[in-house]
Amino acid sequence: RIPLLVRWPGVTTPGAVSDHPVILTDLLPTLLEAAGQNLSTTTGPLDGVSLMPLLRGGSLPTRDLW
Repeated sequence: RIPLLVRWPGVTTPGAVSDHPVILTDLLPTLLEAAGQNLSTTTGPLDGVSLMPLLRGGSLPTRDLW
């Protein structure tokens, strides 16, 4: 496991720690949402989920595991 570090002044809380697992495919939907794009109309189906709620101090829904 490799930690993901995010620094985004005004969005993330300094020193916050989350143990929620994220994967590389979460970065594309996160960056698209951060850029103001509507994920449902901008792209086709994506494997990842946007991490924006997590970055803003919230939580993400539980992932379906195979």
